[in-house]
Amino acid sequence: MKLLDLEGNVLKRLNLGAVNVGETKEYEYKLLNDNGTDVNNISINLYNVSINGKNIHLSSDELKILKSPKFLFNKEIGIVKISWTPNLKIKKGLHAEIEITGIEIWK
Repeated sequence: MKLLDLEGNVLKRLNLGAVNVGETKEYEYKLLNDNGTDVNNISINLYNVSINGKNIHLSSDELKILKSPKFLFNKEIGIVKISWTPNLKIKKGLHAEIEITGIEIWK
């Protein structure tokens, strides 16, 4: 499974930039199933969330996965939407790594 930007570039780490306190910014990505088989129970987790290289903890209402596929056929592309609504003012952009898991269905 690979996370892609809208131009099709593979992403290893997300750069969510800076957002003003109380404002919400939404991001859209593509999720490509390149496992060679169908995948079920897809789960997406964001970890190593950091600002200026320092890991931080965000509450679940600040950084949310709004939409993600739970099942993808082999070679299918699904849409992932993430939102960020910061509670604190920051000067540098937010970065996060992404983990994608699922159960491969072999026929």
